Amino acid sequence: MEYRDIAPRAAYSFLAVIIVAFIVLHAFRLSPSISDENTYFYIGNLVSQGYIPYKDFFYAHPPLNILLIAAIIKIAGFNLIMLKLIPVIASALTAIFLYLILEKVASRFAGLTGALLFLFSYQTLRVSTYVTGIETATLCMAIALYFLFSEKSRKYIYAGLLLGIAGITAFFSVIAAAVIAVVLLCQEPPVTDWWNATLNCRRWFLSMLRIPLLFSWFRLLNHHSKNGGILTLNVLIV
Repeated sequence: MEYRDIAPRAAYSFLAVIIVAFIVLHAFRLSPSISDENTYFYIGNLVSQGYIPYKDFFYAHPPLNILLIAAIIKIAGFNLIMLKLIPVIASALTAIFLYLILEKVASRFAGLTGALLFLFSYQTLRVSTYVTGIETATLCMAIALYFLFSEKSRKYIYAGLLLGIAGITAFFSVIAAAVIAVVLLCQEPPVTDWWNATLNCRRWFLSMLRIPLLFSWFRLLNHHSKNGGILTLNVLIV
């Protein structure tokens, strides 16, 4: 029996319904909560006033999440609803890119199923209004995978840059980046000359990945060295 996939228009319409339902469901949860996000709000407010993380105060996480919060506070003031929408919108966009990936490698039905399961899983529903940076990092990784599955000529550059951005948002994304790096390196004989590897489009994402990660770790190292603390470095060798 021949398999017939969902028509494109029907698939996109159903995806839109899923996204809207997810956002509407969370519209009733955009209120203060007892979670780590309050620490990020406070630190983001400090950064918006000119304080520098790792220099003026200790911060144990990568900087992008608080920089995003600080930018919103700087532009619109401390607007709780706008800040709480960051993970909601990031999760919705992640579902869209998940659909696009599964549509390409499998089918539109698989894409819709993946988007639905992702958005309405218990964990996503539970934490997708907490501004911790997890959803933003996940979005960056989803877009990176979308580029890797695409036919774009510079897909490795874009994917590497996005994985680097994910790395300075949440450290857990470094694991995904490392796995992707190993998979790509196994696609052809290993290259020992890193300059030639950088020029090779298949290796561009590896060099792009290191830049933002090294910046984040350098700031953390600088803070510890100035304050006489004991630093344990987890070094990612790319």
